[in-house]
Amino acid sequence: MPLSSITLRDDLEVAGDESGIGLEAYVGEDVLQGEKEIPFFIGWRRDCNVESIELALDGFTRLIQLYNVNDACVKSSIEEHKILGSTLKTNGYLGGLLEPGVQQGPFMKASLGIHLHLSDGRDVSTVVERTVFSTTITKVKVPDVLSPFHRSSIEMDIVGLSTVLIEIESEKDSDIELVLPSEIGEAFEELSNDVLGEFEKLRAKYPQYDVFFKRLLAPSDKASLPEMMNELRSSFESMKRDSELMEDLKAALTAAIMFRLLDRSSIFYMLYEYFESRAADRAFLTAPLLVANVPKGESQLSLKISMKNVLGETIGQPVFTKCKVESKEATRIPLKELISVRRRSDCRG
Repeated sequence: MPLSSITLRDDLEVAGDESGIGLEAYVGEDVLQGEKEIPFFIGWRRDCNVESIELALDGFTRLIQLYNVNDACVKSSIEEHKILGSTLKTNGYLGGLLEPGVQQGPFMKASLGIHLHLSDGRDVSTVVERTVFSTTITKVKVPDVLSPFHRSSIEMDIVGLSTVLIEIESEKDSDIELVLPSEIGEAFEELSNDVLGEFEKLRAKYPQYDVFFKRLLAPSDKASLPEMMNELRSSFESMKRDSELMEDLKAALTAAIMFRLLDRSSIFYMLYEYFESRAADRAFLTAPLLVANVPKGESQLSLKISMKNVLGETIGQPVFTKCKVESKEATRIPLKELISVRRRSDCRG
């Protein structure tokens, strides 16, 4: 029998095949490299008896799960990419999960081929195509000499559409270390004091929970940390039923955090400002508050640059750079000023 082939590219379309079985097919869109579960769905008229369904994966690594298949038959159906109609719990649909493949470029085509063999001898096929998105480093430009006082920086070009996290590490042969500024500890201590201050107010408002707040604000030296956490967790579970208290707890935490975010001199505001400025490019340093401790005179900066997607999966191979640095005095450079990232838009899938 000749096959009736249809290519679907939009969200859930009725295939309109010549066999008239009302075939529908869907594969999740906006597929990112590294995603573990991409849902798919196949539907047909319930009065059409399917003898078997065969799935062909191209660009997808494997079939992870099947739905509406008898539990005893799921494993063998996944391994063979073939589902017998007699193993379906209900005739008319099949669902499942796919895992996308790993690619080196920013765009990769992937498809799910579906072949239905009907009990009356007819065969119907359809293909659903998707693009798997990633982002890759295309160029890293290092200046001949990097000078902290001349606003020079290491320039990195990336291409692709997915959001990425950029991790920068100093190498063993680097004269310059990347460290967290001492202000970080002070900032978190200030935030902690703000939060504790808000909790003191709640302690006065809710005397019935005084034991909980006392343990939280002034933990006993006799209790170990695991014991204290278990006690707090047990008390908090019973307190969760008090909706007014829960709302006040949320408001207290929000007030403490917002106070620091609105303080333009605080590190938290600087962090917020950084992420807001990078939102359009969707390329973020994993540790934007790091600083490079630059000594006086001539030194070498050796870096390892790697990228991850939002799921924490490493993308491509790391890039290693070396750069001569000259400074007339010891200073420090914020990492977000040392590395300039630009997303190119001249390459699409």
